[in-house]
Amino acid sequence: MLNIGVGSGIFEEMATKKGLDVYSLDPNPRSIDTIRARFSVRTKAQVGYVQSIPYPSDFFNAVVVSEVLEHLSDEALDDGLREIHRVLVKGGYLLGTVPSRENLKEQIVVCPECGKRFHRWGHLQSFDPARVRALLSPYFQVEEIRERPFVTWSTLNWKGKILVLAKVLLYQFGIHGNNETLVFMATKR
Repeated sequence: MLNIGVGSGIFEEMATKKGLDVYSLDPNPRSIDTIRARFSVRTKAQVGYVQSIPYPSDFFNAVVVSEVLEHLSDEALDDGLREIHRVLVKGGYLLGTVPSRENLKEQIVVCPECGKRFHRWGHLQSFDPARVRALLSPYFQVEEIRERPFVTWSTLNWKGKILVLAKVLLYQFGIHGNNETLVFMATKR
């Protein structure tokens, strides 16, 4: 499987513990150096972009893109989905997450040095379930799109865990807040 956008390597750590054969792709050379050092994967971790995946066609059984697509321009997003389709085997899985219903304007900050305005996390896209389905459908059979609260449980103290539990309970009753995620799964036709 291919993980695009490795971050700190959490996915690689969990997947290798389960015995999965993981390849990694990230535009940040330091992230790739870290993955190579932690997991002794050398050629399985490459510097690169989703719009130009440096692997052959029909190579992977699964591709993971978690918290990646929201950072892409419209053109890069379309090129990236086309590339993911290319490297997946027929019936292969695309698994991913994106922030749900993010109001991009609420997260605009201004550089105090140059005055440039930008999204604090570099997000260029906002998604809801209908948009994710529309983007994936030309390339994949959409199997599932779920909206759920985004929780990093292991980083929370007891107060944070109580707040998250309350948030999850409210979510179960259809009351949405911020920091929700769309989780999706699709297959290559």
